[in-house]
Amino acid sequence: LVMICNAEGRVEYANRALKESLGEEITGRNCYAALYGFNKPCAWCRKDKKELRNGEIRLPHNGRHYQWSSTPIELAGGHTSRLNVFRDVTDLIKAREEIRASEEKYRILTETSNNLIWQADRDLNITYLSPSVEKIFGYKPEELTGKNVTDILAGEEIKKLRTISEEITSSSGEPAVMNFEVTLANRPGKRIPMEVYARALFGDDGQIVGFQGTGCDITDRKKAEKAEQINLDRLQSLLKITEMKSASAFDILDATLEEAVRLTESKMGYICLYDEQKKEFTLNSWSKDVMQQCTVMKKKTRYHLEKTGLWGEAVRQRRPVITNDYKAANPLKKGTPEGHVPMVRHMNLPVFWDDRIVAVVGVANKETDYDEADVVLLQLLMDTVWKMKERKVQEEELKQTKKWSEESKRLKTRFLANMSHELRTPLNAIMGFSALMKEARSQDEMLEFAGIIYQSGEKLLELIDNLFFLSAYESGNLEVNPVDFNAADLLREIAREQKLVREKEKEGRVSLFLDIPAEVEDAVMCQDLPKLRLVLVQLVKNGFIFTCEGYVKLSLERKDPETLLFRVEDTGIGIRPEKQEIIFEKFRQTDESNTRMFDGTGMGLYIARSLVEMMGGKINVESVPGEGSVFTVQLPVRYDQAGEEKVVAKSTSVQEKPTILVVDDEADNAALLEILLRREGVDVEVAANGKEAVEKVRNGRRFHMVLMDLKMPVMDGLEATRRIKETHPDIPVIAQSAFVASEEKKEAREAGCDAFLIKPINPEALKKLMNVFGMRGN
Repeated sequence: LVMICNAEGRVEYANRALKESLGEEITGRNCYAALYGFNKPCAWCRKDKKELRNGEIRLPHNGRHYQWSSTPIELAGGHTSRLNVFRDVTDLIKAREEIRASEEKYRILTETSNNLIWQADRDLNITYLSPSVEKIFGYKPEELTGKNVTDILAGEEIKKLRTISEEITSSSGEPAVMNFEVTLANRPGKRIPMEVYARALFGDDGQIVGFQGTGCDITDRKKAEKAEQINLDRLQSLLKITEMKSASAFDILDATLEEAVRLTESKMGYICLYDEQKKEFTLNSWSKDVMQQCTVMKKKTRYHLEKTGLWGEAVRQRRPVITNDYKAANPLKKGTPEGHVPMVRHMNLPVFWDDRIVAVVGVANKETDYDEADVVLLQLLMDTVWKMKERKVQEEELKQTKKWSEESKRLKTRFLANMSHELRTPLNAIMGFSALMKEARSQDEMLEFAGIIYQSGEKLLELIDNLFFLSAYESGNLEVNPVDFNAADLLREIAREQKLVREKEKEGRVSLFLDIPAEVEDAVMCQDLPKLRLVLVQLVKNGFIFTCEGYVKLSLERKDPETLLFRVEDTGIGIRPEKQEIIFEKFRQTDESNTRMFDGTGMGLYIARSLVEMMGGKINVESVPGEGSVFTVQLPVRYDQAGEEKVVAKSTSVQEKPTILVVDDEADNAALLEILLRREGVDVEVAANGKEAVEKVRNGRRFHMVLMDLKMPVMDGLEATRRIKETHPDIPVIAQSAFVASEEKKEAREAGCDAFLIKPINPEALKKLMNVFGMRGN
């Protein structure tokens, strides 16, 4: 929150965040009245108060605490105001209190907080640093433990810290708490500004034995304050220029240039008008100080674009050009004439009006490098001079916004229509054939109906899984879990499964071929196997859907030693060039008409691209309409980030007949699991909620595994798992849930769950899980 007050305590400026927080316009009001609701002369806004001031305050309108810093600033006209910056520190204060209240909470906080938590003895020798010190300073905690704080202080800060520590140690009774800023050096020697909260630690004898507190890297805040000041300066410049109502256009440009030179901290600058038809520059303005030194430049001098060197690139490239080492060799330079001011650094940019370049503004010889911030500042300044350009941008933004709004509305309508169709189609089959099963005339007819119901259920499950994936992916809850596997074996498995299903659906008109060259037979990857499998199955499935007659071919090749290329080729209808990119967008299809031949939600290829990019790869398509398409998935052989998640069995074998406790509040789900388990020769008991499960475990019967639903009334699965693990840590607890996001999985692991089983339950997955934990039915 930012506020500028004059010497009389009146608010001259408040940024949008402060106004929104207060819920009203406060410009012109007494600063105490604006913040606290009552008029009172402000001691720190007085003209004679020139020093910096900071402290901690609480604003009554929202009850939150803020770190307040007040800095005197000189504004145009010679009067002094104060720049007040309020940073919300409520959470830091709360963290400080929690540290005092609980050692356990303190430990968790120190290990997870982005802020630095520290302790030092009376002589400022470091005794503890939280793990965040490595992120902030590049040192491991143990590297600095035992060293004196002054070892990492910037030189001029040592005396300051000594003074502060003496102030703290001079306090008695309640521990003194101080808030101050100090500059420390990280491992490469870069200066890091820190805001530190410190308090004294007292021994049993009441004597100070050390200090503890927190530290926050305020580099971004300092940059923001500097950016805010630059923005204020720019606003002052714009105000100054807009007040030149009686000045000529040339005088306004001269004044604009002087402000540009001042704001970018440059030594010189120029403005050239530009005629796009003639490709000709006309020197309009040159900074005053340089005019006294340079014997070359004269106003109204004309230069043709072809004869300009590096400074003409802003027009040729139609973008800003920064040259921070002007003396370095550059083929674009054509030298400077004798008598020209020496150039060290240079930046210039084109000024646009109705998509035409109307001028070029340039600045030079800044003490430090020019950067994007200088570009933005100069563009904003020049846009004010050429207001037509600003209006044009606003018009274009309005048109684009309208276009996006209409497209979004269209896609939303299309998506809802598709979802309705895709949901109702399998539901129609499920409900219809379920009713027919009651009147089935034979066992064969009943099995046929059951098969149709199961296939429709799979389609419905795929649709639901896709919707869950979109939610998890776009909320950042998907992770890559790489494992080692043979890529060729994966393709053979996919081909074997898909060949049985897809060729039957196409009644032999479309065949599936597999092409694995000898050189990739032993290709081993470390990638997320389920995600890669999902991508390839989706591409094969699409190939069959859009191929009426011919073949789909799945192949593998090595692009380079570190990259494998998976190809899915079909002889289908193909994709028009203008549609080859949008098919990877969410809810988009090649044919979006109501009369299209092929159904679908438009999620499959979006999901495929998202998964491939998560794994560090690329997916592309080449297609010729009427001839077919080739989709390629290019993946690195090894995914370099987080390792795989493995299920580790707690025991290797169960010698007696296993007994498994099924915990589920849904009777139908529990009954299904009971049937599946009893078919494997396992004894089963059922609990309807977590509380009942805990009681069964603690009542003495030996269970070899617990299948725990996570969401239940009375007591949920997480709490039940914690209680079971307290008394029976060796019983494997398997979490069963309809969808396990990364956050839910983390919570289940922390509660004590050993593995996960996704609903709807796959019998083969259940068998594999039983084998992992050493259970063989009798």
